[in-house]
Amino acid sequence: QDATGGMALFSTAANGLVEGDSAEVRGTMDVFNNLQEVKNIDSVWSFGSGHPLPPPRNLLVTQASEASEAMLVRFRNVRFAQSGTFAGNTTYQISDGLNQLDVRIPTGSSLVGTPIPPGAIDAAGVLGQFQARYQLVPRLQADLVALPGPQITAAPVVDSLSDGGFRVRWTTLTPGTSKVYYGPGETTVDSSIVASEQSSHAV
Repeated sequence: QDATGGMALFSTAANGLVEGDSAEVRGTMDVFNNLQEVKNIDSVWSFGSGHPLPPPRNLLVTQASEASEAMLVRFRNVRFAQSGTFAGNTTYQISDGLNQLDVRIPTGSSLVGTPIPPGAIDAAGVLGQFQARYQLVPRLQADLVALPGPQITAAPVVDSLSDGGFRVRWTTLTPGTSKVYYGPGETTVDSSIVASEQSSHAV
């Protein structure tokens, strides 16, 4: 990737390149399942290492396109459709709540065997393509960043209401304390607190 765009390399001759290397390669242009790439690389010239990487390009799930192919990108506030642990040579999906994007974990990825993040995350990586579908390829665990704060998995509902009071229930992804503010109209004048940490809340 440079200031103008990115290009996939498919050749063992490029295996020695690492993040931050500046290089020039010579090979043959090809298209593999709609991914444009350079293959049959016969020459690699190095211009130094340790260069800073460009910041990821922030995209919406619906903005994955040729314009960002083979570039470092980021999708904010998305969730995995699957749970468990990552396996190699496997395709997963992230969603923004309405639209989905494939996430590809190659064989040999450092993510293989690590937990699939269960909540909302910012997901970064290199944008690729396989046939008609674009896919995000994360490089390492640091590309999948959990969003801070409580993540509500079931919205608060009133499940008990009487002349003497009411009860509110909700659930969160991770355990935490519970606090409900209440009062007449839109004015809150008091609160009720449950100090014990739990993921199923009732106040």
